[in-house]
Amino acid sequence: MATVPAVEDDLEFHAGIHAIVTQLQAQGADEAQITETVRRATEYFQQRKASEQETPSSAPSSDMMPESTTKKPETEQKEPYPASFAAIVELLTTGRKDEIPGIREIPLKIHDQAPSESKMTRPRKPWE
Repeated sequence: MATVPAVEDDLEFHAGIHAIVTQLQAQGADEAQITETVRRATEYFQQRKASEQETPSSAPSSDMMPESTTKKPETEQKEPYPASFAAIVELLTTGRKDEIPGIREIPLKIHDQAPSESKMTRPRKPWE
């Protein structure tokens, strides 16, 4: 069994745990809740890294993912999505929207028809 990298060396873990702790502090969580959350996050992270090292693919193992995300119809699997949110932001900021899979242009104009006439009576006001 390969050794699991320490969480102290992983920038991804530190960024995630910082966001979680900041959110908990903003919500007024006490120190015990924060400590327990950090402990559980550390355990989860180490288990995930260990399972990634055991499997040759870089995809998370199916036992760590909810069942609804592991089985997708073939119609949903045909378009590959960028690997991260940062990749999507990069494509948007550089004006390469056409390279983002699943994005389509939706016109701002709904239709040319005139609005229909109201068929309901106006509700009465409390003082009427």
